[in-house]
Amino acid sequence: MKNFIKVVGMLRSSFLKIYKISPMTVILMLVVTVVGALYTYANIFLSKVLLDSIVEMNKDIIFLSLGLLIVFQIFKLLLDFVSSLQTVKLSIKFSAQSDEEMIDQNSKMDLLVKEFPAFQADFSYLKFSEAKVYENYLNLIELLTKLIILGTTLSYLSDIYVLFSVIAIIVGVLRGLIDLVTVKKRVLLNSEIESGLVKPMYYYNLLTGVDSQKELTLYSTIHYYKQRWKDERTNIDSKKVTYTKIEKLTDSYKELITIFTSGVVIILVANLIIKQELSIGDYVAVTMAVTMIINGISNLIGSYIRQLENLGYVEVADEMRKKLAKHSVVKSPQGGVPFDFQDRINISNLSFTYPNSQIAALKNLSLEIKKGEMIAVLGENGSGKTTLVKLLLGLYKVEQNKIFYDDIPINDFDEKSLYQKTSAVFQDFIKYQTNVRENIAVGDIKFIDDNKRLESILQRVVFDKHLPEGLDTKLGYIDQDSTNLSGGQWQRLALSRVFIKDAPELIVFDEPTSALDPLAEVRILNDVLDYCSNTTTILISHRVGVARKADKICVLKEGRIIEFGTHDELIKNRQTYFEMWESQREWYEDTKEAILRL
Repeated sequence: MKNFIKVVGMLRSSFLKIYKISPMTVILMLVVTVVGALYTYANIFLSKVLLDSIVEMNKDIIFLSLGLLIVFQIFKLLLDFVSSLQTVKLSIKFSAQSDEEMIDQNSKMDLLVKEFPAFQADFSYLKFSEAKVYENYLNLIELLTKLIILGTTLSYLSDIYVLFSVIAIIVGVLRGLIDLVTVKKRVLLNSEIESGLVKPMYYYNLLTGVDSQKELTLYSTIHYYKQRWKDERTNIDSKKVTYTKIEKLTDSYKELITIFTSGVVIILVANLIIKQELSIGDYVAVTMAVTMIINGISNLIGSYIRQLENLGYVEVADEMRKKLAKHSVVKSPQGGVPFDFQDRINISNLSFTYPNSQIAALKNLSLEIKKGEMIAVLGENGSGKTTLVKLLLGLYKVEQNKIFYDDIPINDFDEKSLYQKTSAVFQDFIKYQTNVRENIAVGDIKFIDDNKRLESILQRVVFDKHLPEGLDTKLGYIDQDSTNLSGGQWQRLALSRVFIKDAPELIVFDEPTSALDPLAEVRILNDVLDYCSNTTTILISHRVGVARKADKICVLKEGRIIEFGTHDELIKNRQTYFEMWESQREWYEDTKEAILRL
């Protein structure tokens, strides 16, 4: 009973959500549902009258009943057409609204949560469960149709002969119970099939995807991964066959019961016709009604089972929403402190640990950065470099009184104002599969139509790729006429996003030239450094030669600052930075000589 109440509540909630999207469409659907259900009853009754009138040779009744049947069928056809069209429109509206809500919900989440692998799985599940809302609405409409048909048909059949109604109800329940017996096994198999599809799909995409072809060809591993795909596919296919066997056996048992029941009903009706208690028309009406009741009750039970399954999905999704809601970003109140960086950044005993991690990414880190300084941050992978800049940019939320801009805690700033006056190029920058214009203008979207500004920025980052459509040249793989770029060309576009913003007060470069050749790196970095000469800049790099140009150098190891000072100071210390410099000095000296020869 508890689950029944939950199912009713879920159906009500789904109905109201769809109703709010388009009340008139839902009302129309309800009208069509009622009319369609009543048409079924009218069809049974008119079929009986038509057959009886044929036997009695009553031409007037024959033509009248036949005419009414045709009119009702045409009317039903028109209603079905309108209903189908409106259903598609409603489905599109719901899908668009649902996707928009998911986008909005995603935008409100803390970046730290969104970067977790589990988040993508949870978010995909939420999208899957959201689709169940519309499915529940359709099931409710279908349920209403079945109940009206069952009610009218049972009433009609009971007036003819009560025993027929009893037989139909018993057989319908029996068919539904057969479904109930196998549903758990089918749901489990279906779940295994759905989750198991990930691996064969991965191998298929690996074998057919553009990005993987060079390595597969070079290493001659196409046959190897093709066999892996076959093995995984065979495993899934065997489960699909098992599922189909169970499904078909279940259907066969149900059909056998129906066939046996039909035989019993025919014998009973024939006996009543012989006794002249029923007419030939009653035979048609009774067999039609019995079949409808059996199928209706069976389908009702099956529908309830599906709703129980959907209830499980919805309950899990509700728990996920509650969990994710705890991690929603708390926006700074309107009228929060406008970001205006005038003097210095202070970091005081900053520690940071990622959720589900036992090891701190940053440990009691303290640092002062003066306005206009360029700070190079060096360190091995996992030393905390990127974590630090994400905290400085406000992308990760930090404990109160740990990061200050001019003695104002970063959490007190208006978030929008903070983002408008900061800029960053990350190593894992986005390659927007749109056009050149958008790939530059995302740095400050208000300049998207400023062709002169965009073209000058392309020249600044030495973007020498021929663009057939200029700034509107499509990039990536989505469009057939797109242009492909090399890794270095993509990185130049990413760098251009910094140049487009008006006077940012803090700029972060996270491995900004990792995909460029040494000569291009030096040229572009010189231009970048000139652009940032009066702007507070944080430069993350593995290349020590780049760090030499910075005002101060910060060396991180395991989340701690182990060295901080100018290039000359750290060279004199002869510690970690000195070792890094010595290991790369020859490479940079060779590069310098090559540049001088140009």
